[in-house]
Amino acid sequence: MPDIYLDTNALRALKFETEIAALLNASKANAGIKLIISEWVLYERSRQYYQDNFEKKLIKISVTDVYKAFKHFFQSYGVEIVAHTPGMDALAETILQDEAHYFKANNPNDRRDALIYVAALNSLNKEGAVIVCEEGDLSLAFERAGFTVRRQAKDFVEELFGDCASQQLDLPDVIAIVRDQPEQGGNEAFIETLKKVDAKYAEQFSAIRELPQKTSSVSPLLEGLTAHDLALRLRVLGYTQWFSPISKQELYTLLEGKQYKSDVIDNNAERLRIEELLLDTGNHWLPNTQTPKSKEICEQAMASVMPEIIEIIGAS
Repeated sequence: MPDIYLDTNALRALKFETEIAALLNASKANAGIKLIISEWVLYERSRQYYQDNFEKKLIKISVTDVYKAFKHFFQSYGVEIVAHTPGMDALAETILQDEAHYFKANNPNDRRDALIYVAALNSLNKEGAVIVCEEGDLSLAFERAGFTVRRQAKDFVEELFGDCASQQLDLPDVIAIVRDQPEQGGNEAFIETLKKVDAKYAEQFSAIRELPQKTSSVSPLLEGLTAHDLALRLRVLGYTQWFSPISKQELYTLLEGKQYKSDVIDNNAERLRIEELLLDTGNHWLPNTQTPKSKEICEQAMASVMPEIIEIIGAS
């Protein structure tokens, strides 16, 4: 049974519904292949999918959520995910300082490539493994290390399975998996290294967001309002807390569906700003969570409108 080690570019080059479906179905059926990816390939592909599908949309899904969904999905098909270990950092650092390799220590992409390379060195038998990698420099590094490398992922899969058109597989339902699989994404060693090689997204891996329990009263600051104004202010606070940061136009779009006009939204948001519950950046509203009391109010407002938020993100 050959071990097939997929690089990020190769994984992205393959059509999920056909070529990847063929690989996964063969893996799950123990049909002569064993699929292996490193934790870094899983992360990079998850980040790419997040950037393509969620980053610029008004949906509260993080890179961690996509990572967890992909990890759960691949493991359900018997894919082995090589976990990052502290020892890999030391070996990668040695390689990054070695001028015989292309990897450059000051390049975050090269650092992740080095970690993908090291994971293969640590986990694969060179005699029985095939590296599927479409990135030229990384492919050459694998070849120089003695691995068999295939640089054309689609051609390789067609050689294994022929025409994959009959294969059908849906992408993992990220939102459903996140809802049902609440465990934290990434091990501690992985998270610590991620802070060095991709700090922009590393913070998302540090904790799982806990939703507050709704209490009987949000705040005396919201008492004495008409039912209409109270409902609107709870939505303004709750939506802003969940989708933070939220642009004013995005808030209009969400609330106009509840039959609120933009000037009424502005007036109520301004009152919340005066009460020091919202922060105005000019184009965006932010929840004011700088004090324990204001943070509690924003969290409780969010809890009160959670059914609507769940409906918005499609998780109901």
